[in-house]
Amino acid sequence: MSLFTQEYLDMIKEMGSLLDGNSKWIQGYKGYISAIKTNDSIIKDARRKFNSSENLDIYLSVSKAKEANSRTVTFDVRYKGQSVGEIFVRKSGVSIRFKTGNNEKYYSGYSPMLSSIPETEERDWKNSEEARCFREYFADSPRRKNGNLEHNFESQLLEQFLKDRSDDKYLLNIQPIRLLEKGYFQMPTPITASEAMKGKIEYSGENGGGIDILARQGIGNGVCLTVIELKDECKKEEPPEKAIMQAIAYATFLQKLLRTPGANPEGWWKFFGFNGPIPAKLKIRTVIAMPEGDYNDTSFGGEILPVGESNDCLELHYLYFTAEGDTITGISDTSLNG
Repeated sequence: MSLFTQEYLDMIKEMGSLLDGNSKWIQGYKGYISAIKTNDSIIKDARRKFNSSENLDIYLSVSKAKEANSRTVTFDVRYKGQSVGEIFVRKSGVSIRFKTGNNEKYYSGYSPMLSSIPETEERDWKNSEEARCFREYFADSPRRKNGNLEHNFESQLLEQFLKDRSDDKYLLNIQPIRLLEKGYFQMPTPITASEAMKGKIEYSGENGGGIDILARQGIGNGVCLTVIELKDECKKEEPPEKAIMQAIAYATFLQKLLRTPGANPEGWWKFFGFNGPIPAKLKIRTVIAMPEGDYNDTSFGGEILPVGESNDCLELHYLYFTAEGDTITGISDTSLNG
């Protein structure tokens, strides 16, 4: 046991009570997975109709996957994890809408041509001068004006985890879960847990927070669903042994999702990339990731937390990485060894 074991167990219990008392989420998540399955071929066909560009990643949210239809499919365009535009795939072609306000706010030297375009207007992704200018701008790797690196670090870890070759991969036996294998996404939850380290969580329905990185990690029959909460710095006010409370809240929701018949748990299990039935004893790895620093703690690494009266558990882990400025250079210490 660590110094915070009881707080961790209290969070699991509070999450269970919160979800039991707000059952509307059950039908909502059943609807999500049903729509994703229905729209599978539509989304994959839409993604084949355009290429991305250097330094730009394509994300697809669960809500956008649910809304996809034969008329329109919408993808999020991100630069180092920050949303910078939206791509729309229609029968008439592929267009982009620029996030002009945020792009000017976050990045220096943003093109005057792009700044003059209202965020409500679209431009042809393949052939317009504006889209070409947009791609060239981000291909030149502009730096953020402020120091918020969380989105950036998240993007780099996702790229690392996606690698198949072991020779240049920081952490082996891990793969991020992607939506229909076509785009990064953040798994939504019906709760707000940004202040979980203070013991505060709220039911928020469709406005709940998203899991930073959802992955599969392990070897053979030991592969586990893995929830990773990412922080961009190690600081005294938010040490890892407390910050992991947010990951515990999200992981507890996933356990509930996979044990609630009305939410189509088997459909979600398959969506997460697993074959066969959900294990009788489900283990979810629950991870805090942050840069190495003076307040890194390892006492909770490998700790097992039972989830209520079930046979399921959360297995706690840490992942500390090295960084030079805004670039991750390696993993200095982790308890994710198998």
